[in-house]
Amino acid sequence: MKKLKKLTAFLLVVSMAFALCACGSKDSGKDTTKELDAKKIYKEAVEKNSALTSSDMTSVVKMSFSQGEESMDFTTSMDTKVSGMNTDSLTYYAKTTMDMSGESVEMTMYYTDGYCYLSQLGQNIKYAYDMDGIVSQIQQNVDTSTLSVDSMEKMTAKKEGDSYVIDFVADPESMNDYVKQALSSLEGVTDGVNMNIEKVDGSYTVNKDGYYTLAKVNMTLSMEAEGETVDMNLTVDSTVNNPGEEVSITLPDFSGYTEVDAASLGIQ
Repeated sequence: MKKLKKLTAFLLVVSMAFALCACGSKDSGKDTTKELDAKKIYKEAVEKNSALTSSDMTSVVKMSFSQGEESMDFTTSMDTKVSGMNTDSLTYYAKTTMDMSGESVEMTMYYTDGYCYLSQLGQNIKYAYDMDGIVSQIQQNVDTSTLSVDSMEKMTAKKEGDSYVIDFVADPESMNDYVKQALSSLEGVTDGVNMNIEKVDGSYTVNKDGYYTLAKVNMTLSMEAEGETVDMNLTVDSTVNNPGEEVSITLPDFSGYTEVDAASLGIQ
């Protein structure tokens, strides 16, 4: 599994890219009334969620990848909170826990007043980071507004109580293009790795207030690196907690954090 382990960093980035994102695809041309209704409900929900200045989200990404008779499971749990989005007083919190082969690694990050504060493996560091940079990072991981509703290949909606459940199927070819674009700025991560997404589907739940509160994505793909192929199944379960309500982030004492240059961490 040596080659398989070398793909871990890339797979983690891919999983985060899709944790709270809709799935891009080409318009199939099969626009029945039900599909048009589903697209309308979804589009309006995305617009409402994207306009929020506060957000509280949790996601669990499960990856199972295999190479021949060998296999490995990898789970990433993410808890993110944002307050003051689209304002000059942005505060961000992210806790990520990665479990692989019986080992667990936890990372916590805060952003406030122009600084990122990072805790990992017993180290506490801080580095200056402009607001535009952190906003871009937040949008890359949790903002679905850049994905067009017309990119969905198939969408159907059904009413369940006061909510709508929207099932979707995405076009794998277009999903491949989206992933390449999403990861194009990450120098060195994608070098020598070829990816082929074979199947993507899932569902969104939209509540009575028009916000989406649950997102489920299932993906099957294969990846090739250094002449070897790894098959992978990925599932993402994301929850938007109490959309529309103000989010409060309690900041810890940062006095013990050591300041470093962001460039030394590979951060532009």
